Amino acid sequence: MLWRASERSIRQCVRNAMALAHEKGFRSIAFPLIGAGSGGFNQERAKAIMEDELAKLEYPMEVRLVVFSKK
Repeated sequence: MLWRASERSIRQCVRNAMALAHEKGFRSIAFPLIGAGSGGFNQERAKAIMEDELAKLEYPMEVRLVVFSKK
């Protein structure tokens, strides 16, 4: 697993997933923090990037970000 997340890859993932969910007629979608696990990206920064990208999009669906904590 050599993939490392970047701001660009996180933004593209959010845009592509939202477009697909809209195309399929979903009313809601939940995201883990993209890139914050095996992608090696900082969790708080990934969350901020995702929130910023989601704020730019206008799709009529409920969106949830799921944050897993280490215990």
